[in-house]
Amino acid sequence: TFDAALLCEALGTHYSFVCTDGRTFTTNIALSSSMQYSNIIAQSKVVISHFGISIYEAMLCGCHCIILNPTAYHDELSHTLQNTNMLVHHELYNHASVPQIMEIFKNFVEQAHMHVDTAHCIRTIQTNLKNFYDALRLIITS
Repeated sequence: TFDAALLCEALGTHYSFVCTDGRTFTTNIALSSSMQYSNIIAQSKVVISHFGISIYEAMLCGCHCIILNPTAYHDELSHTLQNTNMLVHHELYNHASVPQIMEIFKNFVEQAHMHVDTAHCIRTIQTNLKNFYDALRLIITS
């Protein structure tokens, strides 16, 4: 996985972001104990993660996404999103590329949307997670 601490340190408090490396979850948004994951994503301008469901949730919320993949397999999957305007950058993560990632990040965040309909995003995420759960349950019970 990528070094989330290094990226978060470089971001500081200039932008609202969520960063998950698959094991840890980091954000610079003030969190309350009752805040749901979907609210955190909806309040972010940028989501940094590897290819997976978090990226789809972030795109539904109008967040720009940086995908830092731990394996060539994940990187190949992220190519399916190449023509999506919410995708800022994707690559197979390499510690040496952090300065390039930060430059790309800064350029795109300045152009990110300022308003996100949080309630709509939450409903969409909840609906999609329920649909995923229902499909998975159907597969398991069939």
